[in-house]
Amino acid sequence: MRKELKDNRKRIMNFGKNNVMLIFLILFLLQYQKSTYSKCLIGNCENGNGVYSSEKDGKYYGSFTNGVGDGQGIYYYPSKDIYYGGYKNGNKEGNGTYVWTDGTTYIGQWKDDKKEGLGIMKWPDGNIYTGNWKDGEMSGYGTLIYSENEIYYGNFKEGLRNGYGVDELKSVGVYTGYWKDNLRNGKGEMKFIDGSEYSGDWKNNKMDGEGIAVYVTKNKYIGHFENGNKKGKGILYFLDGSIFKAEWISDKQSKLGVMEYPDGKKVNGFLKDDNFYAWVDKK
Repeated sequence: MRKELKDNRKRIMNFGKNNVMLIFLILFLLQYQKSTYSKCLIGNCENGNGVYSSEKDGKYYGSFTNGVGDGQGIYYYPSKDIYYGGYKNGNKEGNGTYVWTDGTTYIGQWKDDKKEGLGIMKWPDGNIYTGNWKDGEMSGYGTLIYSENEIYYGNFKEGLRNGYGVDELKSVGVYTGYWKDNLRNGKGEMKFIDGSEYSGDWKNNKMDGEGIAVYVTKNKYIGHFENGNKKGKGILYFLDGSIFKAEWISDKQSKLGVMEYPDGKKVNGFLKDDNFYAWVDKK
C-alpha cells in the first residue's frame, strides 16, 4: 500500500515537471477567456433590443441592427464613463449625453462618434461652453463662461477662439475684435475698467501696429505700438489742447520732437516719464 502511494506521488511529480508549460498555457487561456468575454446577456443583440456585455469594452443597453448599436441606447464604459442617446452603425449619432468620471458632461449632438452640431459642455471647474461643435471640438459660434469672472462669446475653431469675438473680463475690461489661436490678433478694441481705451492692431494679446489709445488722464495717443507700448512715430494729444509729435523709444520716452501749444507756440523737446523737457540749443 505504501509502495503504491509512493509510486503515485512520484508519477504526479513527474507529470508536473514534464508538463509545466502545458499547465501555464491552460491557466493563461482560462484567464484570457475570463478577461475578454463578450456576450448578449438578454434580448436580441443582433436585430432588436438587448443587453450586450464585454469586459474589455463595457456594457450596452439598447437597440441593435446587424449586431451593432443602432437607435437609442446606454453605454457603460469600463472607465465608468456613461453615454446615453442615439446610435447609428455602432457610433454615437444624433442627440446624446456623455458623462465622464470626473464630472465633465456633454449634452448635445453627435456625428460619427464625435461631438458635432449644437451642444453644451460643463467642466468640473465651473466652465461652461454652449455652441457649435465640429469633429469633437468647439468650432463655429459659441459662448464660453469661465468660472473666474470671464465670458467669451464669438467664433471658435478646433477648440480655440478664432475669428471675431467679445471677451468680458470682470477685473480687466471688455475686448471686442479678432482672435487667432486663443490670442487677440488683428483689429480690436479694449475698454479697460479704469476708463482707458485702445483701438487698433493687436498681436499675440498685445497692442502692436497702428492704434489709438485714450488714457485715464484723457490724453490721447495716435501712432505706432510695439509689444504693448508706444514705439515709433506718433502724436500725443493733451487735454489742454497741446500736441506733441515725435518718434517714441519706449512707452515713457520719446526722441526729439515738437510740442505745439494752443496759442500756436512751438517748442522742440522730448518727453520722459510724462514730463516735457525743452531742447536748448547751446550754439
